[in-house]
Amino acid sequence: MIQGIIDAFFVEDGQIILVDYKTDRADQGDEQSLVNRYRKQFELYAAALERLLGMNVTQAWLYSLSLGEAIR
Repeated sequence: MIQGIIDAFFVEDGQIILVDYKTDRADQGDEQSLVNRYRKQFELYAAALERLLGMNVTQAWLYSLSLGEAIR
């Protein structure tokens, strides 16, 4: 069993856009480490949304609060 909470998603033009906020400390220029750390979580969230809503997740955004930026 896996448990998690999707921070946010919205539907645009019939497609799902997934957003998850992260509070981890990250250094400017090291965004890829955040992406790598959370890739599996995003994959699972996307699969759950697609199964529940019957639409495709076409974008997933990680918003780093420590960097103050969104990473696709």
